[in-house]
Amino acid sequence: MEKYQNIKSPENVSNEEETFRQYFDELELKPEDFNKVILDVGAGEAYFAKWAKDHNVCSTIYSLEPFQKMMENEKNLVGYAEEIPMPDKSFDMIVSNGAIPNIYLGEKDVKEKVEKGFSEMIRVLKDGGEIKIARVLIGNKYENQKILANCIKETLDHLKEKFNIDIKMTHTPINDTYEYDENKNRKNLLAESFLIVLQKPKKEVV
Repeated sequence: MEKYQNIKSPENVSNEEETFRQYFDELELKPEDFNKVILDVGAGEAYFAKWAKDHNVCSTIYSLEPFQKMMENEKNLVGYAEEIPMPDKSFDMIVSNGAIPNIYLGEKDVKEKVEKGFSEMIRVLKDGGEIKIARVLIGNKYENQKILANCIKETLDHLKEKFNIDIKMTHTPINDTYEYDENKNRKNLLAESFLIVLQKPKKEVV
């Protein structure tokens, strides 16, 4: 973590480092989080895990993607958020940046996938663990956006009631959620970006 914290200029950084920066900032991660066993859902090329491991920040980050486009790593998992190929209570923390639940936009079975995706993350999360999902794009300009937004709300309400999950949503403005005109002036706000944090309660010892 010291190497990352001491970096002053974002210029000429590698893809891995840029991804790590985005995760660290947008997910509001803390240095102590890297002592945990972490699952990155929708990990893309697994740059977050790779940079963390290569710089001795964390070697216990698992990366989940549906296709084998990630770099070779024993902690790469091939699968979908709706069917995470790991046992119950495998992780201390689960993160996703710009992937879940945005990928369900326009899907025919969007409600089922949103519900299943969130439920699976809760299943593989240890009691007392935390799920942090950044760049959740919620909009109401187009019908598909409205459908996804309603599904997210309904799912979070259901999970809160069913599992006693503590849920926090923080608005995080990002420029690329706007539509621009030919003069590069902001024209329409297509979606608002949120950080969603879900805290799974600890089981009481009887």
